[in-house]
Amino acid sequence: ELTDIQLGQLLLRISGYWGFSTRILGTVESDIALLDAFCKEKVAQYKVANSLKQTAADLLEAMAAVNDAELADLRMRKTRRIAVQIRLSAAVKSYEIFYTALSRELSRRTMSAKMIQ
Repeated sequence: ELTDIQLGQLLLRISGYWGFSTRILGTVESDIALLDAFCKEKVAQYKVANSLKQTAADLLEAMAAVNDAELADLRMRKTRRIAVQIRLSAAVKSYEIFYTALSRELSRRTMSAKMIQ
C-alpha cells in the first residue's frame, strides 16, 4: 500500500504523463490536418490537369495517388499519423482515468484523516 506522500508523487507523475501525451496528441492532430490539406490540394491539381469534371472524391484521390508519387507519400504519412493519433488518444484516456482514480483516493484519505483528528 502506498503512503500518502507516495500517492501524491504518483499523482504528479501521472499528471505530467497526461499533459505531455495531450500536447503530443495536439501536435499529431495538427500534422494530420496539414497533410489532409496538402492531399486535397494535390487532388485538385490532378483534377484540373486532367480536365476531370464529375468524379467521386475517393476515386479521384485514388487515381491521383496512383499517378503522383508525392500524393502517395502524403497519404502514407497521413495514415501513419492517424495510427499514432489513435495510440495517443488511448494513452491520454488511460492517464486521465488513472489520474482521476488517484485523485479520488488521495481526497478520500485526506477526508478520513480530517475526520479522525
